[in-house]
Amino acid sequence: MMTYIKIILLLAVSLSCVTIQAQRTLDLEGCVKEAVSKSILVNRGELNIENSKITLDQATQARYPNLNGSSSVYWNFGRTIDPTSNDFITERFFSNNYGINTGMVLFNGFRIKNNIEKSELDLQAAESDNQQVIQDIALQAALAYLNVMFTQESINISKQQLELNKNQLAQVKKSISAGALAAAEALNVEAQIAQSESTVIVAENNYQLALFQLKQLLRIPPSEEIEVTIPENVTVDTDPFLINYDDIVAQAVKNRHDLVAAQLRTESASLDTDIAKSGYYPSLRLIGNIGTNFSNQAREIVGFQQELRETEFIINQMPVTIGQNIDIPIFENSSFGSQLDNFLSYGFGLSLNIPIYNNGINKANVQRAELGIKNQELTQRQLLESFQLTLQQALADARAAKRKLDASEKSLEAQKKAFDNLSKRYAIGSANSFEWENQKSQLEQAELNQIIDKYDYLFKIKVIEFYLGKPLKL
Repeated sequence: MMTYIKIILLLAVSLSCVTIQAQRTLDLEGCVKEAVSKSILVNRGELNIENSKITLDQATQARYPNLNGSSSVYWNFGRTIDPTSNDFITERFFSNNYGINTGMVLFNGFRIKNNIEKSELDLQAAESDNQQVIQDIALQAALAYLNVMFTQESINISKQQLELNKNQLAQVKKSISAGALAAAEALNVEAQIAQSESTVIVAENNYQLALFQLKQLLRIPPSEEIEVTIPENVTVDTDPFLINYDDIVAQAVKNRHDLVAAQLRTESASLDTDIAKSGYYPSLRLIGNIGTNFSNQAREIVGFQQELRETEFIINQMPVTIGQNIDIPIFENSSFGSQLDNFLSYGFGLSLNIPIYNNGINKANVQRAELGIKNQELTQRQLLESFQLTLQQALADARAAKRKLDASEKSLEAQKKAFDNLSKRYAIGSANSFEWENQKSQLEQAELNQIIDKYDYLFKIKVIEFYLGKPLKL
C-alpha cells in the first residue's frame, strides 16, 4: 500500500513539474514579437507582397521575346492537297506539322516601361502597408499587455485592503477584550472583510479576462498557461506638455507607413494615365517562325533503273524501230527524319499596328486614369487629415491624463494621511467604526482612482510615443 502511495505522489510531482515547465513567461517585447509573428493580417500582407513581386516579374518579362511551339495532326479522306507535295490526291493519308514562332515588342508607346515602374511602386506600397499592419499589431499587443499589468496591480491593492481589514479586526477584538469598544464593532469590520474578499475575486476575474484577451491577440490556446512579467518601476520619459503639435505631426507622418503607401499609390495612379495614352501610339513587333511537315504519302527518289523503250517510225514507207534507254526513278516512302529536314521552312518580319479609330476606347481609358489619380489624391488627403485629427486628440488626451494623474496622486496622499490619523483615533476609541469605514472607503477609492489614472496615462503616452516612432518598451 505504501508503494502505491509513493508512486501516486511521484506522478503528481512529475505532472506538476511538467505544468511548471510548460508555463511561459512573457515580457512586453516578447508579447509584441509573438503577436506580430502569429498575426493573420501580417501573413496576409506578406502574401500581398509576394503577389506584387509576381506582377513586377511579369511586367519585366514583357521586354523579352516570347517563344511558342505548335503541332497539328490530320487524317485526310477524299480529294485533298498533300502538304508535302502540294499535289491533289484522293487517297486516305495521315499528316502532321510542327512549328515554332516568336515575337518581340520593339515599341508600344512605352507601355512596358510604365508598367514596370507602376509594378515597382505597387510593390513598395504593399510593403509599406504590411509595415503599418505590423506597427498596429504591436501597439495592440502593448496595450493588452498594459491591461494585464493594470488588472494585476488591482489584485495587489485589493489584497492589501483585505489584509488591512484583517489587521483592523484583530485590533478591534483587542479593544473589545479591553472593554474600550462594544462587541458590535467587530461585526462591522467582518462585513468589510467580506466586501474586500469579494473585491479581490472581482479583481482576479478581471485579470483572467485581460490575460485571455492577450492570449487571443497572441493566438495562444486558452488552456496554455502564461505569465506576464511586471516591471517594478515603470518610468515615462515623454512629457506631453513639452510636445508641440506641429512638431509631432511632422515627425509622426514620417513614421506612418500607411501614409507612405498612399503616396506611392498616388504616383502609381499617375502612371496609369501614361499607360492608357500608349494606346494612341503605333506598335511595332519583330516576329519569326520555323516549321516543317510530315505525310505518310511522301516519297523520295532512292535510285534509277534503265528501261529500253522502242518507238516505230515509217521511213520511205518502211517501218523502222528505234530503241532508247530511259532512266526510271525508284521511289520509296520518305522517312520521318528526312521529311522534317526536307520540308523545313523559316522566316522573320515586322508587324506594325497603327491605331486610327477604335470607338473611343483609348480616350475613355485615359479619362478613367485621370479620374483614378484624383480619387487617389482625395484618399491620400483624407487619410492624412484623419491621422492629424487622431494625433491631435491623442495629444490632448495624454495631457488631460497627466493632469488627472497628478490630481489623483495628491488626493491619494491626502487620503492616506487622513486615514492614518483616523485609525489612531479609532484605536483609542475617539472615533467610531462608521467613521473608520467611511474614511477607509475614501482611501480605497483614492487608490483605485490613482491606479486607473496611472494606467490611463500610461496607455495614452505610449500611443504618443508610438506615433513618434519610439520603441514599445517599459
